[in-house]
Amino acid sequence: TAGRSVRAPAPQAHGDQPGSARGAVPPAGEPTSGGGDAIGRGSMRGRRLVTAGTLRTRPDGLKSKQGSAGTRVQLCANYFRILTKTDWCLFQYRVDFAPEVDSAQMKKGLLRIHRERVGSYIFDGTVMYTSNRLSVDDTPIELFSCRQSDDENIRITIRMVGQIADGDPHYMQFYNILARKSLQNLQLQQVGRNYFDPEARIE
Repeated sequence: TAGRSVRAPAPQAHGDQPGSARGAVPPAGEPTSGGGDAIGRGSMRGRRLVTAGTLRTRPDGLKSKQGSAGTRVQLCANYFRILTKTDWCLFQYRVDFAPEVDSAQMKKGLLRIHRERVGSYIFDGTVMYTSNRLSVDDTPIELFSCRQSDDENIRITIRMVGQIADGDPHYMQFYNILARKSLQNLQLQQVGRNYFDPEARIE
């Protein structure tokens, strides 16, 4: 296991700046680690609705894209119909670790300790997607895990990026992470960018 959950330490006056509480979240407007303007990295602060223009591939007034000439052929594609709920929404959070943790697998293990607090989520090592709103006013939350390899106390800060709107391209990132996780749960082995069943290999 990556570590164990520990109690948050009491604020102390000998932080990074004189008179500041150790481990306190910087006030709004100050730069934080991993900053930037890229939405995909979860750098926005405050409650935001992450939106993007919807790509329209069917001209207005066109009822069908079926051709009227040529030879009909039978095609097969691995598309899946996705059923959505009208009252369901997805929230995007940025997750930071202090001290910094390089291994994505270690990050996942340290965060997994707090599953009861966070609930169900999808996490790629930096960005977390969940249908749970972790705080009423969307203020950052702090969790602490003890890394068992060196007994280091790791602070995990989870900041709200925004709510992902229906049809947003970020949904594709979410579904890609979910699909990879499902393939791994099926005990498939990754080779390059593809997954294979080692029990069904062709001699």
